[in-house]
Amino acid sequence: MLISQRGVCRQAPREESQHESSEGLGLGRGSRAGELRDAAAAPQIDLTNERTALMDTDQAWSATVNDVEKFVSFFAEDASFLPPDMPLAQGQEAIRATATQMLSIPGFSVSWKATKADVSSAADLGYTIGTYQLTTNDAAGKPVTSVGKYVTVWKKQADGQWKVVADCFNPDGPPAPSQQEAANAAVRPGRLPG
Repeated sequence: MLISQRGVCRQAPREESQHESSEGLGLGRGSRAGELRDAAAAPQIDLTNERTALMDTDQAWSATVNDVEKFVSFFAEDASFLPPDMPLAQGQEAIRATATQMLSIPGFSVSWKATKADVSSAADLGYTIGTYQLTTNDAAGKPVTSVGKYVTVWKKQADGQWKVVADCFNPDGPPAPSQQEAANAAVRPGRLPG
C-alpha cells in the first residue's frame, strides 16, 4: 500500500516472514551463504573412514582373482578394464571375457596390494594406487614374473558399495627372466661369468 505524506509516496512497512528476510540477506536458495548453511546442516563425511573402506574393498577384491564371477562383481556395469597387452574391455561382459582369457594363460597368477587410497570430498568417487606381481609360464613352461603398478578408480553406488569404474595396470619393465634363462645369459661361450 502506498502512503502519501506531503506529496511523497512510499510503501508501507510490512512484516516479513523469516524466509523472506533471509532471502534479503543473501541466505536463500542459490546464494553462497545459503549453500554454506545447507552444508553445515548436512551430515559430515568422515574421509578417513571412507579411505579405509576403499583400501579394505580393494584388498577384498584382490582375494577374488581366481573366481571370475566374484572378480567381475567388483566392477560397475559400465566399467573399463585396461590390462597390459590386451584390448580395452568395456562393460561387465567384456571384462568377464578378458578375465576368463587371462586365467586360461598357463601358470597365470596375480596378486596386488593398494599402497594409497583417496576419496573425493563428497566420498562418491575414489581411487587406489598400488603394486602388483603377475606370473605366467614362458614357452618352455617356466614361470616368468613381472611387477608393476596400477590405478583403480572407484565410484560409490546408490547402495553404498564401492565399485570399480576403471582399472589400469602396467609393468615396471620387461618380465624377469627365469632363473635358468638368467644362468644361461651369464655363461655364454667365450665369456666367463661375473
